[in-house]
Amino acid sequence: MTKKLLFAVIVAFGGQASALTVEQWRADLDYVVERISVAHADPWQLVHKPQFKAHAADLAARLHQLNDDQITVEMMRLVALLEDGHSKLIPSGENGFRNWYPLRFHTFTDGIYITAAPAKMTELRGARVDTIAGRPAEQVVADVTALFGADNRFGRSTFTFLVSNADVLAALGLVAPGASLTLELTVNGQRLERSVAAEAGEADFDFRFWGEHFGPPGVETVASFGTQDPMDFLIAADADRPLHLRHRAAYFAEHLRDQSTVYLQINAMTHQSSRVEAPMLEYIADHLASSQRSPNPAQRLIVDLRYNFGGDGSMSTDIVNRLLLGFPNALERGHVFVITSGATFSAGVMLTEEILDHMPAILVGQPMGASWSSYGDAESFTLPESGFQLDVSRRLWQLRESDAPRTAIPVHIPLLPNGAEYFAGLDPAVESILQAATPYPMLDRVLIDMGAQAAANEFAALQARWGHLDYWQPVGRMDLEDAADALVAAGRMDDAIEGWRLNTMIFPDDWDTWDDLGQACLDAGHIECMREAYSKALMLNPSNWNAADQREALELHGE
Repeated sequence: MTKKLLFAVIVAFGGQASALTVEQWRADLDYVVERISVAHADPWQLVHKPQFKAHAADLAARLHQLNDDQITVEMMRLVALLEDGHSKLIPSGENGFRNWYPLRFHTFTDGIYITAAPAKMTELRGARVDTIAGRPAEQVVADVTALFGADNRFGRSTFTFLVSNADVLAALGLVAPGASLTLELTVNGQRLERSVAAEAGEADFDFRFWGEHFGPPGVETVASFGTQDPMDFLIAADADRPLHLRHRAAYFAEHLRDQSTVYLQINAMTHQSSRVEAPMLEYIADHLASSQRSPNPAQRLIVDLRYNFGGDGSMSTDIVNRLLLGFPNALERGHVFVITSGATFSAGVMLTEEILDHMPAILVGQPMGASWSSYGDAESFTLPESGFQLDVSRRLWQLRESDAPRTAIPVHIPLLPNGAEYFAGLDPAVESILQAATPYPMLDRVLIDMGAQAAANEFAALQARWGHLDYWQPVGRMDLEDAADALVAAGRMDDAIEGWRLNTMIFPDDWDTWDDLGQACLDAGHIECMREAYSKALMLNPSNWNAADQREALELHGE
């Protein structure tokens, strides 16, 4: 049954504060093109310069046909062509987009949900959004989030908050200027229709960093999880909330004594939080030391970076040093876990890389919003006429040499709460770690401890569960290779061959994995296996460094 409830609220709604002339907009457009061309570290890495200039010229020719809000979103779309999560046009300031629907939309793996809503519309809290303005919610989100540059689709999903901006929706033609927003929702299996009026707020977009429970700036909302004011999530820890929501200050830690685990959440890279008495490095060291003095010392460390949007990347080395010094099992595989998501960005990516570079950590969750190679260190410019903010990346961060700028970093355990789990207070990312054995039974560990058949069965089970996800990688290539080498040294050749075979299944396009398998099979006298593997290696890379030996072996053994 569909229930309808309309709320009529008279608000001031008129788009931008003052109209600009076509000549003023042309000056702003020229400034955007010039700043990107001159200031960006490498603007034409992911968009061809002629394509970008053609889009700019097309917009310049249409300025007289568009209103101010439409020009603004087209300029946002132009900057987003860079596919750079640090470079974007933000319609802030006196002429900015200040009209908002008092809602916070958030993308989960099972759909779009409302994570903040007006106090008078509590039935919207935690609702799954099926349609927005009569269109499928996912399509509206895709149209709106395309206005902000992103390094990958996981980072782009964090821009769902933009759907709350009434000026954006009106400029895209999704709603009429000043119109209420109609929503079709699902709450506890029941379909609802609601209409929400826009309100004049602030032209400030920084609230996206505060947490998904915060609504737009200058309008009153309450968090969908629980009944608290959104600030409650920052002010103090609440043991009734799940760990990832317990205290969303810049950093938070808790020793889970019954699970022999230290949970450390770092949400922003900052030396000192206004909500925590101790500086971050001291706070981390103290909590780790306390966990080791316990009668049940912590055997696992969870570093939760799923909400870490960045900050001071230079802190990464010092943080990792504190972890290495304070957690005795830091160098043992299966004891350290890092939880990431599309919201893990900028300095959060740097910290993740620093941890993985020094510890055999297991990645849990979802790929980060950027890869090891991405642009950053953005400089902010103010457009001369509109006063909008233009962020332009000044530096390419190449944390690891082999990854392309827009690569998404895969995870070992692809678990994060979906919308239903989030509002039920569940967190499969943390729960999967706490419920597993210590050390965590990664595939290479299963191969060594239980043998080839157990490893093959484990891989089949994992593949049946997560094989459809293009960002799942159950183990690193070198992890299985090291395990296979150890098995050869132990005289377990058949188990070793299974390790190399699993590597070819996980990394089928890597000629080197096929070369390893071919060499192992040749050494073991498994000729058919060698032929298949070496032939595949040559097909993938005919000029690979071992091609001559591969061809010689194939010729010697009749192929």
